[in-house]
Amino acid sequence: MSLLRSLTLIVVLILPSLWYNNKYPVGNKVDLNMFQRDIKGWTFKSVDIEDAIEKLIKSDKIVNGMYTNYEKHMEINLFVTEKISNDLNDFPECILSHTPDRCWPSVGWKVEEAVPNLTVIEFEDHSIIFERRIFSYNGIRQLVYFTGLLNGQQLPFRLNHNYKNYRNDIYKIFNEDVMQRLTQTFKSRLTLKGKKNFIRFSTEINYGLKQTERDFSDFISSWFVANTVY
Repeated sequence: MSLLRSLTLIVVLILPSLWYNNKYPVGNKVDLNMFQRDIKGWTFKSVDIEDAIEKLIKSDKIVNGMYTNYEKHMEINLFVTEKISNDLNDFPECILSHTPDRCWPSVGWKVEEAVPNLTVIEFEDHSIIFERRIFSYNGIRQLVYFTGLLNGQQLPFRLNHNYKNYRNDIYKIFNEDVMQRLTQTFKSRLTLKGKKNFIRFSTEINYGLKQTERDFSDFISSWFVANTVY
């Protein structure tokens, strides 16, 4: 019996560290400096968020503000959070669960059928996949990109869990999605522990979607170049 207990203890303590050890190539890891505001041609203004929202998000760091380019007559909203946690019990309600698909409709925004609903931002030797959405409210249309990073690496799952139709049982589907994420994470061999970043950019569609999206993507690439520590 003691031998069985010892073997069980070894499996429980050692197997996770051996299994969850997959690494992306070094060039694909993004180490963010969240407080670098300077982007050529753009002016940054920090915007405070409500205490209740900050408490709900449960982040260690939050950057929330607006970049303005007066020449392009364009404003881009930035929201970045960071949380370092090794407690897997935090995962179902961690910062990666509070996506625009969940929060924006709760205050009146409607999500449009946007194709594609994924996009890729490239900068230097990096490429990051973003969820892509278009929200509308009282005639205003917002283009929104958002993504998450886990220890500086692309997540092994999409952040589209709030994009689905919840049918009749929101909690059942949410829990099913959490299990799906855990399964995908297990297959990818990437641990859920450590530093998590949620990143969201949004801008109003003022002068045509194609041109707006081109300027929007160019800005996001520049932001990552300025905020990635090498």
